[in-house]
Amino acid sequence: MAPTPYVPQPPQGVRSGGSKGDYPAHWEADVISRDGQMFHIRPIRPSDAAALQDLHLSQSESSRVYRFFAPRGELTEKELDQFTRVDHAERVALVVTDSAEEEEVLAFGTYDSSGPGTAEVAFYVADSAHGRGLGSILLDHLAAAAWERGLHRFEADVLPTNSRMLAVFRDAGYTLTSRLLDGVITVSLDLLPTAESRRVLAAREQHSESLSMAGVLNPAAVVTVGSSPALPRGLPAWDGSPFSVPTLALIDDDAASLSGHLTSLGLAGAWAAVVLTRVGEPGHWFRALLRSARDSDLRLVGPSSFGILTADGTNLTREPALRGGGVVSVLTHRRRSATEITDRLVAAGVPVRTFLAAGNRLDVSGNDAMQWWLSDPGTRVAAISLDSIGNPRKFARISRALALTMPVVCHIGSTTGQSAPPGHPVRTSALPRAVLSGMLRQSGVIEAGSRADLVDLACLAVGGRPAAVRLLATTPSGEEAAARALAGVAVEPHRAAEGGSGGGTPVVPALTIVVDQPLAGEVREGSAAEVARAAEGAVIAVMRHPAPVRIEGSSAVVTDDLDRAVRLATLLLAPPAADSPPAGGDVDLAAARRALAHAEPGALTEEATANLLAAYHLTARQQPGGDGWEEVLVEGTEDPLYGPVISLHHGGDAKMLGDVAYRIAPLTERDVAELLAEPRSAVQLTGRDLGPLRDVTGRLARLKDDLPEVSHVLARVLVGESSTLIVRVEVRLAGGGRLDTRGRAMAGGEFGWGMGPAE
Repeated sequence: MAPTPYVPQPPQGVRSGGSKGDYPAHWEADVISRDGQMFHIRPIRPSDAAALQDLHLSQSESSRVYRFFAPRGELTEKELDQFTRVDHAERVALVVTDSAEEEEVLAFGTYDSSGPGTAEVAFYVADSAHGRGLGSILLDHLAAAAWERGLHRFEADVLPTNSRMLAVFRDAGYTLTSRLLDGVITVSLDLLPTAESRRVLAAREQHSESLSMAGVLNPAAVVTVGSSPALPRGLPAWDGSPFSVPTLALIDDDAASLSGHLTSLGLAGAWAAVVLTRVGEPGHWFRALLRSARDSDLRLVGPSSFGILTADGTNLTREPALRGGGVVSVLTHRRRSATEITDRLVAAGVPVRTFLAAGNRLDVSGNDAMQWWLSDPGTRVAAISLDSIGNPRKFARISRALALTMPVVCHIGSTTGQSAPPGHPVRTSALPRAVLSGMLRQSGVIEAGSRADLVDLACLAVGGRPAAVRLLATTPSGEEAAARALAGVAVEPHRAAEGGSGGGTPVVPALTIVVDQPLAGEVREGSAAEVARAAEGAVIAVMRHPAPVRIEGSSAVVTDDLDRAVRLATLLLAPPAADSPPAGGDVDLAAARRALAHAEPGALTEEATANLLAAYHLTARQQPGGDGWEEVLVEGTEDPLYGPVISLHHGGDAKMLGDVAYRIAPLTERDVAELLAEPRSAVQLTGRDLGPLRDVTGRLARLKDDLPEVSHVLARVLVGESSTLIVRVEVRLAGGGRLDTRGRAMAGGEFGWGMGPAE
């Protein structure tokens, strides 16, 4: 008999569903279909029998034949009982409905365990719902459930003429094999994620989520709801009539009326709502408010939003001077952040493409905004200010994709990730803030040290990220001071010529620093504005008495702090995001599962640890004698907020001194190389062959990414002049789930809520 797999538990704070037979509430989720509409997916219940019968009877004869391989009338009570009474482990069934309150079943999918690690999967999608991607969504969520239950392969029998179902399997991106026997195609799907399955999941997620955000950032019409005098003037107040075009509602009313407004707007056909109403601490009503928006098929911005500026330049913010028509799109959270950023944008005269203040980020978050920017040809720079973060793994995935297409600048608060601001129902982490900084570097995102830096970096990045820094100065002393400050930075020096015209042009696009800080009695060779005319691209003007510098065709930032100018330039010169192969190599996941089959929570035995390492082609050896070895510790932790965090530090006091590098799995080969190079102690490895250490680190990161039940893994690695050895590995298991699962789902689950009907 095959061993029972180790079953991880659902995320902390979510209703239990880990034991066989228990209802797994953490599998409930709101999802967005291929056409941008919202649906609800959940485990089946015995009470769904009548709805399942209605679905069956509404189907065409061909659809019934595709599902049951023969014409079928009504389903028998025994069949309905078999479909709806499952153990949520060896037999699983999920249904898709219009909302959490809706009983009508639009689609359902099942799997039945058929052997060690294998299950037979089947789908039934309403004819009226074909073409919306519900079959693919069911496959995603069934695969996530199967993976959680220790299964790694799906099989299905499909009639050759059932092209829709064959396409669902073929297009999922998993390793697929098939054979034709007696007029039936048997499809076998390996559920181990591949580079293609990850790409497909991300592409589908981006397509559907960006469509759903069109009603927020690019609506055809806007109406106001509520009696607040703070609502913008000149916009029509909603009179209760149904909407004929994609419409955004701007709401400012008392908190008790918000759910009712959302329900009424949904019935009238609105697409989205921005709630300006300020609220305090989240409570049970927060969940009810989100449930009202989801059940009404509305995207919700807020509550406590500062407002938005849409793609056509319509200003719906609290700052009337904010202008549209630019190329920088901005995302903020709290009003304090939004106020400071809009003040700086207005003072600098910078127009924006879109602006979104998510407020309490109950539904729409930075991840949603980035998905829309990926599809928006008008956005050329993304500027993000995070007061909290709900799903860092998803943020990392989307921001990396965005950074491949444009400069992305991000400011994170001093306690972001470690504590939740008032009114932000998000998880927190005990890990240091350096994890977030590592995540941004991993994604190719420029981290701004302040909101002032965020605005200036976004302005400077409008023309793209420079490959070098060019230096112009109005005086010899200015050139000398800048040269000292720029030591170690890639610089193309050039002092202004007589009259301030300057000569020569950069071979590659460059950022120009103009230093105009003459000493007493020193003769200037032209003003900063005159000297800056020699620049081709963005300019930072360093002046003793800052004044606006207008340069036609260029972005200019003015400061009196040369060190700040150098810091901004250095940030912009950081390597941009780039594609890189996944790290970790080939593994034997089935063997890894077997190694954990009988394990209990706590420390893994030496034998089980050795078997687990062998599945990832790793071996721990005895510590060698002699000197010349450099100790490196690679650690993997399952964090309730970040998921699988990989850290690396050298031996001795390095960790105590904070000399630790962090990344979030999965890692690419480039991520691993940067992880090894980032600690200050990395100089100890100069001249040594780091290939084996990169391989070990990549495989340990792959292990942590594959196995959420591994709560902690610590490997002590010795790097010598000509060899690298793993000398000790400690592994611990714990019940706990991962926030960012493989199934596409909207925000809500990260708040610690099962996304079923509000109680």
